[in-house]
Amino acid sequence: MYAPVGISVFNRELHFRTCIDAIKRCDLASGTDLFIFSDGALLAKDQKKVSAIRSFAKTISGFKSVSVIEREGNSRVFNNRDGHRMLLNAYGRMIWLEDDIEVAPGFLRYMNDALEVYEECLDVFSVSAYCPPIDQSNELLEKDAFFSNRFNAWGFGIWKDRYEMISKIQTKDLQQVDLCRLDQLGCDVPAKVIREVIGTLNALDVRAMFWQTVHDKYTLYPSLSLSRNHGFDGSGAHSSNVSKFDIENLWGKRDNFTFDSNIMLNQNLVNQMKDVRQIKFVSYVKIRLLWVYLKYIAPRLSFMKKKEGL
Repeated sequence: MYAPVGISVFNRELHFRTCIDAIKRCDLASGTDLFIFSDGALLAKDQKKVSAIRSFAKTISGFKSVSVIEREGNSRVFNNRDGHRMLLNAYGRMIWLEDDIEVAPGFLRYMNDALEVYEECLDVFSVSAYCPPIDQSNELLEKDAFFSNRFNAWGFGIWKDRYEMISKIQTKDLQQVDLCRLDQLGCDVPAKVIREVIGTLNALDVRAMFWQTVHDKYTLYPSLSLSRNHGFDGSGAHSSNVSKFDIENLWGKRDNFTFDSNIMLNQNLVNQMKDVRQIKFVSYVKIRLLWVYLKYIAPRLSFMKKKEGL
């Protein structure tokens, strides 16, 4: 049985149609259960767009089954997380996309094969369909996939037991990881973790990256990207126009993917992936100062206040 595919969508019909058209071309589509999680309208002006998406979703064919889950209210977080729980409780594994992700024809084969191969290998946390635009040298192309220590949500597969490792990041949790380890994922990660801790961000990928690091787990990446994200065109609620993640051509490989039983990082590739996520130096310094405060000073101040209250 193939892993179910969940797709979350709000009000971007063109993106959604592109996503569906792409996944319908995948070789295993006809044997795959597809679930569409349609978020409700946020404003009155959204209702027409949401209705159009739901009407289109009910016409989708080419899969083993198509289920459309229509939310009454609007909550990106609930729409996604409830969808995750629903699929994982029913199937034990899942493949997840958002409406702005376009995939290659080999996407479903690669994801299902990898989920099967590494199910019992608890060092592997997740499977990514996306590979950033890094140097496509012979070193990379010798194999179909490689391991990174960074989770990626632009088309991902995961098992229920790994997903259950993900939870809200609290201030006390910062004691479990060194800043330099998060830095290895990319200079953008500590800032996102801090935003999670102080409550200004609620993002599954950030939580996954944090707990994946704490538990020393890995994500499998394809040597060439099997997905691309169209959400950096300014149409999304949480993204702006950015081109550094663009993938010009998706990988054309469709089957016979091979996977390595030796679970280890290729540091050269990890460093290249980190370089894609560079931030400004001033921001880099500010993040470190805030990290020191949250990890070392804030807990001490809290302890002193409690002691004074005794």
